[in-house]
Amino acid sequence: MRKDRRPPVTLVIAGQREDNQPPIRYAISFCKPHPGLCRNTHPPPSHIKWHPPPPNSLKANFDGSLLPPSCVATGFVVCNSDGIPVLATSQNLGRLGILLAEDVALCVGLQLLATYTTQPIIIEGDSKLLLDALNALNDRSQIPWRLKVLVRDIQALSSHFQSISFKHVWREANFLADSLAKLGHSCNSPQLWISYLPLFLANAFQLDLFGGGCAQGFSL
Repeated sequence: MRKDRRPPVTLVIAGQREDNQPPIRYAISFCKPHPGLCRNTHPPPSHIKWHPPPPNSLKANFDGSLLPPSCVATGFVVCNSDGIPVLATSQNLGRLGILLAEDVALCVGLQLLATYTTQPIIIEGDSKLLLDALNALNDRSQIPWRLKVLVRDIQALSSHFQSISFKHVWREANFLADSLAKLGHSCNSPQLWISYLPLFLANAFQLDLFGGGCAQGFSL
């Protein structure tokens, strides 16, 4: 029998705890993706770079990080058309499958963002399984039911925005979200930054915005 949990989402802003209501729904148990769903059949480009969104729109990047053997954390960051972060979150989820961690990162991030703006938004991440599901590229009968729950939640949240698109990117175009997710391992509670980033993310931010791009396999 499927059981959905509804944990509260607690945000920390300048040391002050606030409850963000209503809580989202997600299933926190490991789901193994179908081996054929997340295969990327397109070769990577020789030059990979993050790009800011068009004027009057936003871009959100999300990611999950696994600290062996099974501790995961998430990162979610939103930038404007100048490439400047307007919102970022990081959270330690404890023991959870990495696939569901990335899904929760996007779901929580969109719920939070919907309280701030309705602007058109582009969503990018390197979780091909989730993004293909959101773009209806997969046979829905092959998507694990635990992932379907999150897909439904994300699609419901999408209605808050003027327009929304979901795009799979290579890991090398997702450095800032990746760094936020890694930072989440050291967080005792979910963190929120508005219009600024912690110093820890300076290298990832500068590489995304000012760097000339990199080849596949490059890491910070």
